[in-house]
Amino acid sequence: MTALAERHPQIKDFHFWAQFPGETVESGSARVQYIADRVIPAVQQRLEQKTAAV
Repeated sequence: MTALAERHPQIKDFHFWAQFPGETVESGSARVQYIADRVIPAVQQRLEQKTAAV
């Protein structure tokens, strides 16, 4: 995802499916929570590091 964000800095929003067909609400909620807690901060940190290095 960071490569996409680096190549296209005009993109400000990324969207993910919260729940797949046949999946429980709990499973979908757990994925969204993981993205919020782990993925987004890691991507933001990596992009900030790349920006600072330039």
